[in-house]
Order: sequence, then C-alpha cells, then structure tokens
Amino acid sequence: MFDQSVGRCVAGNTETCERIKNGCKDKVNGTVVAHPNECELFVLCKGGEIFNLQAQFCAPGNGDTCQFHSVEIMCQNATEGTICPHPNSCIQFVRFISNQAVTIVCPTGQIFHAPCGSCRAENTNTCELIGNVCEDQPDFLVLAHPSICSLFLWCQGGAITIQSCPGGEILRPDAHIYYPRTRSCVPGNDDTCELFDNICFGRPNGILPYPTTCTAFVYCNAGQPMFERCSPGTIFKQGLSGCVVGNTETCTEWSKICTEHVDGSVLEHPSECNLFVVCMMQHPGVLSCSVGEIFNTKVLFCTPGNKNTCEIHPVKTMCKNMPHGSVYPHPSDCNQTGGLYSLPTSNRLFVVHFLPSTEQFRAELPCWHASQRSCVPGNDATCERFDKICVGRTEGSIAHRTICTAFIRCVSSLPVYLQCVAGMIFEPSLGGCFVGNTKTCSRTDGVCEGQPDGTVLAHPNECDLYILCVSQQAAPIR
Repeated sequence: MFDQSVGRCVAGNTETCERIKNGCKDKVNGTVVAHPNECELFVLCKGGEIFNLQAQFCAPGNGDTCQFHSVEIMCQNATEGTICPHPNSCIQFVRFISNQAVTIVCPTGQIFHAPCGSCRAENTNTCELIGNVCEDQPDFLVLAHPSICSLFLWCQGGAITIQSCPGGEILRPDAHIYYPRTRSCVPGNDDTCELFDNICFGRPNGILPYPTTCTAFVYCNAGQPMFERCSPGTIFKQGLSGCVVGNTETCTEWSKICTEHVDGSVLEHPSECNLFVVCMMQHPGVLSCSVGEIFNTKVLFCTPGNKNTCEIHPVKTMCKNMPHGSVYPHPSDCNQTGGLYSLPTSNRLFVVHFLPSTEQFRAELPCWHASQRSCVPGNDATCERFDKICVGRTEGSIAHRTICTAFIRCVSSLPVYLQCVAGMIFEPSLGGCFVGNTKTCSRTDGVCEGQPDGTVLAHPNECDLYILCVSQQAAPIR
C-alpha cells in the first residue's frame, strides 16, 4: 500500500490500508512473517500456492479461500519429487512420487523445515523454530530439547545432533557436557518430565516396580534408588523379584509359554520381532537376532528385516550390508516353485538356489546352536516342517505326507528325505518304490508278468519314460 508520509509503497493490509508497523522487530534475519490479508503473499508464492505460516513456506492451496489443499489433491500438476509441508502437521511432510502424494513422518523430536526441505530439531508441540542453537557453541555441549524431555540436543562442530535417553529416563537437569560414557539421563516420567529421585524416601530396602514402564525396576537401599533395566524382551513381575519373559507393550507375563513344548523349541516373542524365545526344561529364554534381522515365524529363523515395522526385506535388498556367505530363507516361499535361499556374494549381488522338490529351507538359528543350514522334509504348500516326524519311531522308511514319489528314512529319530527313481512311487506297506502312476499314485502291478526279457512298454503317465521288462520285473528307463 502507498504511505503518503514516506512517499512510497510499504507492506500493509490492502483491505484496511493499515501499514504493518514493527512487523520485523526483534526478528532474526530470514524470519518469514505472514502477510496480514494476502495469503498467497509472504514474498510471493507462485500460482496455486498460499503461504503456510507454520511451515514458513508456500504450499498448495486456494488463494481465494486461503484453504490448503488436502493431501489427496496436493500433487495435482506437481513435478516428480516435489516436497511440500503437510497441511495439518508440522512433524510430517508430503513428497510427490509417481503423481501420488506420499506422507512422510519426521524422526522423533523434529519438525519439517520447508525452506531447506528437511526435518530439524525444533519444538514439536508449538512447531516453533529454535534455529541453530549450537552455532558458536563448544563441542559436547548438552541442551534440553524444546518439547521432549526424553531427548536432548548435543552440539558438535556447530551442528545439532538429537540424542535419545534410554526408555523410562529423561535428561538430567544439571547435564551440560555429553560424552558417550557419561550419564546424561536419569529415571523420570517422559510425559510429565517428573524426576523419580525421591521414590525410595521412607521405604524399606527392597525392589519396587518402575513407575512408568514394566521393563525396569527400582532397588531401594538406605533410601537411595538404584534403577535397573530388564534384559530385552522381559518385564518386571512383582512378587518374583525379577524379570520374566513377557509382552513389553502390554506388560503381560509369558513365563508359562514353554510348559507344553519340548526342549529346544523355538517360538516367536510376543512383542519384539527382533527377538525369539527358546524353551529349555519348560522355561523360556529370550535370544536376539543379529543387527538388521528379525525373526521369521514361518521358518523359525532370523532373516533381514525392519525391527520397527517387522517387515522382512524383499530379495532385492535382503543381502545389503550382510556378511559374505550368509544364507537366508526366501522371504515368502519355502518350496521349489518359489522356495529359494539367498547367498550374498557382495553388498548388492546374491546367488539364488532352488531346493529339491518337497523339501524346504532348514534355517537353524545361527546365534542359538547350529552352524549348518540345510533342507528338511516338509509340506511345500503350508511350509510345515516334518523334522520331528521320526521321533519315537524305529529306523526304517515311511511315506512322505504330501507326495508319493518320495519317502522319509528314519535314522536315530532324525528324518532323511529320499526320492524314488523317476517313474516310481513309494509303497508304505512294502517300504520301497515301485513303478506306478506318479500323478494318481497308483501302482502298475504285474505289467511285466508273462513278458519276455527286453520287452518295452509305455509308462502309465510319464511320456519321456518307458518300462523295460527284466525277469518279469518292471524297470522305468528314461
């Protein structure tokens, strides 16, 4: 608007003709302030965008109604890879990928800083920018996070790094310098920021449950608290004076899960997908998968995956950063038609092997007991393993449960998968393989009776085989 007193145009309300006075007073250079009545202006937003004061940036919206577009229609006419502030949340932003608006959440303790197109440590409650508080500050300086007391800011080289306190702890009020081995956090309520330093006052010596989490406990000694954390995958159970296997999210005890399982049974953990449970003497013990792996409940084995989402990595990326020579079950198939296992030969390449028909990948847990990983008899439709089918049986041959062209030989209570010769099927009553129809599993008895040696007959269903009669016995020949 034109201000006659100064003889020039100045920033102001174009409807009321009031000049903006002191709009930039006490504001640091680069601070963006909303225009008082023109929502598509702050400096100048391009067509189809209006100014988002919270994000200090332009975002898709209607210049007439001053309403931001919803996420569903934000990407109309947007170029691939464009990033915009989320219309309703400062801890999220929207990226346009293949003409679709994909919502992405910033890491904990950060909000989206639209001018630089990235997430930064700011106040997640008010969405206010705090700027670079580490500029010109000494290395290892500790500063409180502006909104989350279980986080703190660590200065190094003038840059901000967000550090997280262990679960159930908050930043120590007198913490000023951070080194990896120093204790910057103390037990406290990360919702209210209340410290638990007086929890043992007036109490006798003994163990108390931790006030805000079941994965820790407090040991009181002479009125002083000692805070102890349960091992991963376990919870504190009052009355037992210790930690037991349980669901760390619902705090439900799982101590009796092994009462009906034999020693060595492997079970999934109730809440942590990077852990698994091993039964010994009807008692559960928790073991952890290697870094970058989660427990695959289908094959009872640790495979590359995301412990936060509990999703197994696809074949394309499962070998990334894995040691040379590692062997893993295929992420989705355990049989021959799709049953593969991957052998990383570098960070990007992998070798894929098909398994023998009706066998599955045997994934012995590498961090538990066995170093050998091989195949065991199993159902290739349900991925059920038959590794205990010979327990309690005498040594000998038994039928495979799903196909008739193979059988299982029991040796010292262990199953050994064996395949009949092509064109033959296993007969359980006789304990051997005989010529027969491999599709219907019916024997062709007596086909060579009365036939001279050398007689050639057609196989009942395999057209690339024939039957040769020798001493009135049938032998399939390819």
